[in-house]
Amino acid sequence: MQNVNKIPGGIADLLDEALKSGATVCLIPGKDIELDNWNSYLMKRNLPLFGTLDSVRQELSYFNAEDPIYTGVFESSPKNYKAALLHKTYPLRISNSQNFVSLFGTGTGKPFLLYSPQFNGRIVLMASPLDAQFTNFQNHALFAATFLRFAETASFQKPLYMTIGKEDNYPLNKEISEKNPVHLINSEFGTDVIPQLINTNSSRYISFSHLESILKNAGFYELSDNFSFTSTVALNFDRIESNTALFDSEGLIKNFEDIGWSSIEPLTVDESGIIEINQIKAAEYWRILLIFALIFIVTEIALLKFWKS
Repeated sequence: MQNVNKIPGGIADLLDEALKSGATVCLIPGKDIELDNWNSYLMKRNLPLFGTLDSVRQELSYFNAEDPIYTGVFESSPKNYKAALLHKTYPLRISNSQNFVSLFGTGTGKPFLLYSPQFNGRIVLMASPLDAQFTNFQNHALFAATFLRFAETASFQKPLYMTIGKEDNYPLNKEISEKNPVHLINSEFGTDVIPQLINTNSSRYISFSHLESILKNAGFYELSDNFSFTSTVALNFDRIESNTALFDSEGLIKNFEDIGWSSIEPLTVDESGIIEINQIKAAEYWRILLIFALIFIVTEIALLKFWKS
C-alpha cells in the first residue's frame, strides 16, 4: 500500500486477512496523511506511531546489514556507501512493548524502515512516501536489494522441523473447521492424535505441548484434517548436549565423602595448567617395614641363642 493518506476500514480488514494467509504487507504513507487514521491501525498492530511531519534534512546513517533478511545478499557488510537523504519524514514514536526490527534509520533507536511479524505474515512500515520531495531512498541501491528480499521472502514459511518436548507451535495460514479437526499421523509408529488448535486475534497455530508423553518416535508426521488441509512436519528429539557444569573443590570432596571416600585432597594447578607431581604424595611404609625387619632379626637371634642353650 503505497503513498496512501488514509486506510479505509475495509482495506484494513483485507490487510489483516492477507497477513493471516502469511503475506507481507508494505505500508508506505502519503504526502498528507490523516494521523489519527493511520495511528489507529498501527496501534492495533502494536507498531510505532507516526508523529507530525518533520522537515529537518537527515541522512539514513543506520543500516542493519546483519539482519537475516539479507542472508546471501552481500559477500561482506556494505561499507563506505553514500547514505540516502531524508527531506521530510513522519518520525516514528516507539515503545518497549512494540515488536519490530529496524532496517534503516537516522540512528540507533530512530527507525525509518522496519518490519514486524504479524499473524502468520509480516508488515513493512516506512516513515515517508516514495517521493523526491521527501527522500531519495527509492533511488538507492540498498532500497532495491531490500525490497527484492521482501518479495523473495514474502510467502508463508513453515518451520522445517519441531522438537519433541518443547512447546513449539506450528503456524497455520488457513481456517480450520471444528467439524474436521487436524490429526497428527504417522502410520509407521501407529500414531494418530488430535493436537490442540489455538486461535487468537493475531495468530492461528497448532500446539504440540500436551503430546510429550505420546510422541515417542522422531520422524515425519502428516498433519491433515482429511478435507482441505494437509502438511508434513518433521519431529525430532532435543539434541541438547550433556551438562558440562563443574564442581568446585568443596563440592567434589563432599561427593566423594558421600560414597565413603574420606581421604580426599584436591590437587592444585599452576599458572601454566600443569599439576606438580610432588603434590601427589604416595603413602610411605618403608619405616614400618624397617622396624618389623629389625624386630624379626632380633627375634631370630634370640631364638637361635636360647635354642642352643
